[in-house]
Amino acid sequence: MVMIFSIVFGVAFVPLVGKLADSVNPQIMLPAACCTRFLSIVGFYLVKNVNSPMLYVVSIWMVLGTLMETVCT
Repeated sequence: MVMIFSIVFGVAFVPLVGKLADSVNPQIMLPAACCTRFLSIVGFYLVKNVNSPMLYVVSIWMVLGTLMETVCT
């Protein structure tokens, strides 16, 4: 359920990420996407309860980081 929510939330931000990718240099956008994904991995490590709101936040960050990287390349 968490990943479905994250993907739906992430798809809603695809136009914003696309606009951001068009206006920001890829040499800045790609490292930012990798850092976002790295921070989400650290966030997954820090989640203690599977039902916590933090899990939703971290999952959304992972999807947004992946979208940023995909749109940028």
